[in-house]
Amino acid sequence: MPLMIGFGYDFGALKDESNPVAGAFFKIFFPSTAAALVTMITALYPGTRSLPISAIQEGEQAKIVIDHAARSIIESRLSTEKTDDSKDILGSMLKENRKLEKEGDEGLSKDEMLAQILTFLTAG
Repeated sequence: MPLMIGFGYDFGALKDESNPVAGAFFKIFFPSTAAALVTMITALYPGTRSLPISAIQEGEQAKIVIDHAARSIIESRLSTEKTDDSKDILGSMLKENRKLEKEGDEGLSKDEMLAQILTFLTAG
């Protein structure tokens, strides 16, 4: 499964098992039993998120890796995207943003685009 290919970028996760984004993705979405238990505990007792438990720290690091990768994709596409012919999800968001900006509206912020990317990644 090529991660984030719907955003016009293939991290090559199938070719490289040591890929940090692939590792982060699987750590978050396919956690070990212990990590799943820790996630439930931190959801019930938010104060426990700051405890020095390896599963918590690994989960937080995985979130940072995925967040950084998604932000990099957005920045890259914002700086190089010159046409509106992209057929992927991010291209559609950028196309709609350009359309709204021409009409005097704001469109999605980078943080809102990031939230959409993470939502689609989670759903996929």
